Amino acid sequence: MKESIFFNREQLQIIRWYGLLYQAFFEYWVWIFSFLFSLLWVWGIIASWYFSSSLLVEGVSVKNYEVEKFYELKEQNLRLFPDIEEKILNGKLSVMSGTLLSQANLLSFSGIALPNLSQITTQDVSFLQQFIGNQSITASELSQFFSSFLVKPLSVHSFGRGNPSFIPLTGSLKDTFWLTCLQGFSRFSPICRSYVRSFLENFYSYDLWELHDHENENQDMDFEESFEFTSPIRQELWEIFQFIKSNRTDRDAFCKGLLRYGLYGWTLDDTFTEIFHSCSSETYSQFILLRDFAEISRSLALGYSDARVYSNLLLNQYKLFSLQQLIYKQLMVSADVKSLIQSYLGFLRENLMREANKKITLLWKFSKLFTYWYNMNIISPYLKDEKSKMEKEDRTALMGQLLAINYGDRNSSFVGLQDQIWTLKDEGKLQQNLTQEDKVQDLEKLFRSSYLPPQFTLISLQKGTEDQTLLVKGVDRKTDLTLELVLKYEQLQLLVVNINVVDNQKLTDYLQALLVHEKVSLTKILSLISENKEIAEQTQALDMSICTELKSKYKTNLLACSDRQVKIQLGNEEKTENWTGKSALVYTFMLNKGKITRVQVSDKVLETKLLKELDLSLWDATTSLHIINSVLGYTPQEKDSWFWMKDQVLVTDKFVKYLGITPDKVISNGGDVSVYFTLWGIKFIGVYDIVSSEIKPLSLDFWTVRRPVIVQKFSLLLREDQVDTLNRFVLNPLSVLRQHNKALVQKYFPEGK
Repeated sequence: MKESIFFNREQLQIIRWYGLLYQAFFEYWVWIFSFLFSLLWVWGIIASWYFSSSLLVEGVSVKNYEVEKFYELKEQNLRLFPDIEEKILNGKLSVMSGTLLSQANLLSFSGIALPNLSQITTQDVSFLQQFIGNQSITASELSQFFSSFLVKPLSVHSFGRGNPSFIPLTGSLKDTFWLTCLQGFSRFSPICRSYVRSFLENFYSYDLWELHDHENENQDMDFEESFEFTSPIRQELWEIFQFIKSNRTDRDAFCKGLLRYGLYGWTLDDTFTEIFHSCSSETYSQFILLRDFAEISRSLALGYSDARVYSNLLLNQYKLFSLQQLIYKQLMVSADVKSLIQSYLGFLRENLMREANKKITLLWKFSKLFTYWYNMNIISPYLKDEKSKMEKEDRTALMGQLLAINYGDRNSSFVGLQDQIWTLKDEGKLQQNLTQEDKVQDLEKLFRSSYLPPQFTLISLQKGTEDQTLLVKGVDRKTDLTLELVLKYEQLQLLVVNINVVDNQKLTDYLQALLVHEKVSLTKILSLISENKEIAEQTQALDMSICTELKSKYKTNLLACSDRQVKIQLGNEEKTENWTGKSALVYTFMLNKGKITRVQVSDKVLETKLLKELDLSLWDATTSLHIINSVLGYTPQEKDSWFWMKDQVLVTDKFVKYLGITPDKVISNGGDVSVYFTLWGIKFIGVYDIVSSEIKPLSLDFWTVRRPVIVQKFSLLLREDQVDTLNRFVLNPLSVLRQHNKALVQKYFPEGK
């Protein structure tokens, strides 16, 4: 624009500057200002707390998390032994001078689980290869297996470095990973998604077991019926899982992260069960294996065990071999092993009973073969040793349990280890080479170690004409009498079935008359000889009539006795209340020439049950006294149950003694004893372990309202050292439960209802 009559120079200058300003502010500076504002906004977001927490998590994880690398190192060490298969590798493991050292890891070789403490060389691996490949397994090979795999590791002082510590949590998981965004609409934002990804990639790096100092803000959250929480951290995990489980990718990452937490050496217990129920079947199976293995490892670390049996054969093997190793270790230091041996025998018994009941395999056949050898060579000699620290009464009781396991138990209907290993053929490339001669030798060893009285001088010992019998000849030093006896293994013990007192026919006849009614041990025979020697040598005839015997044994209980009828009353109120509630039972035996022809009981229900078990046609006059004693001592069993009434009485007595109550109901199913009882109107269901006297788990029983709720991590021990705890529970069970799990009581008993 030029000067003209319309615009002078000053006006044109103003117009020019206005044009420049307009162009700058309204054409270019709008874009420049928008760009600068955008930069400031982005910088503000990045510098805010939304990103700072996430970046902090990544920095701490990279700096402090060593567990994963340590786990990879253990895997690398194990690759040096390619024949050893890894199942769980969360314990100590190292390789020193070509020797593999392992503690609390689940390892196996060709299906044989290695015990808790293991020291494996290449020579040991070669032995196992030959061992498994053999068509038969000898006693020397079993002894070598014991020395190499159970005994040798006991001398190792260190099995390597323990697992590195997880990152401690100083606050809640939500604060650490800034997951509060999950509770609002921002949960779907890219920023919140980045927090979730950071959590899934790192949460298993943190200690999820220890309680943090952050106040529990989740007390009022909605609990799942079968999921009980033990810490605020577990509550947060459950709540976070509820937010992300709808996303399959996030759910799988969460499940795998928890598995890694367990694999890296920390505990996965029942509190995680409900979470893993939502995971894949494979992941859930891995969790069950980790959970059960952790339970076994914890008990072994504390030097105790229970009788629990697992569905996994490898776990049962691991527990069995580890218990055998632990028992031997305790024996070497002369420790008190009573409770440990009780647990060991209870575990074996439970395995055999469940196998027989459910027709399944819970222990591999090699395990049974070695266990039989271990019982005969380690446990049995200790229980027979008069110099051992264990009381004689306890040793006798445990020896009875051991004999039942080795040779079978008719009452519990399971076959003993001995008969099971004798029937092994070519299954699993193993064949037992025991012969009939081996059976006889075992019977002779049993007699010499357990049934040879100290006052009896043995002259000869040989196999009898019948199976499972021994011919014994010796001198009773107390009476200077020479005895010739026939002993037979029956009823889980060696009993005298025939006797001859050399040069003393009267005493022989007397003792033979006693043996007609009841077979006894050699020790009992020697006692009878000492007590009745003078009586037998009297010139007058012996009065061996049934009435004489019954008057001596039952005294005031004998109501009538003649050649035609015997009537006996038992006034045991506890015995009859299970049937009719009457104060007494009257038993009537009809006789004909000394032979019992009919049995009557005042309780017809009991009579019916009794007659189903009694076949009078098989007996004669010489067995009448034996029949009477058997009938009077008869206790009916619960059909299709491993639980007998005598055991039911035992449980009831325990409850009366320590809790002051009688159980509402006692039921046995597959070896598990369930006890229903009531305290202050609150109904409970507990699983009672007869061996340990422990009620675990304990559940709240709501009848038909809802299914029972398990009180996690809670148990009751019915023992003298737990009287104070039991008294508190009896006086106020809700108060005890509230101390253990406040949230549980608040949910199911609001305001004390």
